[in-house]
Amino acid sequence: MAKRGDNLLDLLSQCPWWVSVVSGFVYVALRFIIPLFQFENPMLQGLAHAGPTIAPFTSFTLLLPAPISFFDSIRKRKLLNQQTNLDSVKLLSWKEFEELVGEAYRRKGYSVLENHGVGSDGGIDLRLNKAGNLFLVQCKHWKTQSGCPRCS
Repeated sequence: MAKRGDNLLDLLSQCPWWVSVVSGFVYVALRFIIPLFQFENPMLQGLAHAGPTIAPFTSFTLLLPAPISFFDSIRKRKLLNQQTNLDSVKLLSWKEFEELVGEAYRRKGYSVLENHGVGSDGGIDLRLNKAGNLFLVQCKHWKTQSGCPRCS
């Protein structure tokens, strides 16, 4: 979820890596399509005139988060693959635990939106979507049973 202070690059780095590939479409639109239109609005005329010049810079900027997002998704897959039992899960930090749960849901076919930038117990940790249904998940990573109200 976008929060105050989030910028476009932060948001794109949290999306799947292929979302940044949209920059190719932005390049084509700015470089070739928008200049073809005749606009009456002076601002749009300026954009159409500047489009070919700013197209490479805009596309490059939008493409920057793709490798970050790509390697982050690989890291999360490895994180889930490395878990062998509850003891290995207990060794994770609270943030890694949230990422682990998110990756497990991704593998079950859910679309997962993680709550980036908020500390532990900052509210809803994951928003899951599947078949048009929204599920909200709050993770609790107790390392011992004494922290669990139902376990004592």
